[in-house]
Amino acid sequence: MHDTLLKEISKFLATGAYSGYLPKMPGTWGSFWGAFLFLLFPQHTYFGATFLITVIGIIATREFLKTTSDSDPSCVVIDEIIGVGLVFSFVLDVLHLGYGWCALGFFLFRVFDMIKVGIVKIIDDYQTPCLALRSLFIQLDDIVAALQAVLVVWAASSFF
Repeated sequence: MHDTLLKEISKFLATGAYSGYLPKMPGTWGSFWGAFLFLLFPQHTYFGATFLITVIGIIATREFLKTTSDSDPSCVVIDEIIGVGLVFSFVLDVLHLGYGWCALGFFLFRVFDMIKVGIVKIIDDYQTPCLALRSLFIQLDDIVAALQAVLVVWAASSFF
């Protein structure tokens, strides 16, 4: 009973409240779910919430990976939620820009996450039999993609 409950909770969390099971583009659905979630919270809590979701994400993903043979299941979208949280956190709290810039950051994050530029590709390709490390790397490639998006938003905001 306890083991089944842990698996279901991990699945719920890792898949972004099952948004990762929506048809086509699960990462984009997960990102939209993340944006919706973050917009429910006060702006000053975004960094803390992102940190908490990252810790929960690593644990939930590790537990979920125990139930599948896929080393990076596309239904796991908590990493996209983390990426969106980082973009919103930096754009609003560090760069002090508005929600229009968050929309650009969201779009850029999705692009960088999908095309896997530079270090994001290296992180995404990293394979290890250790589930804890694999779970960390599943989160990490989206964290770096989010930071790439933030850098482009910052550069663009310097011109406008």
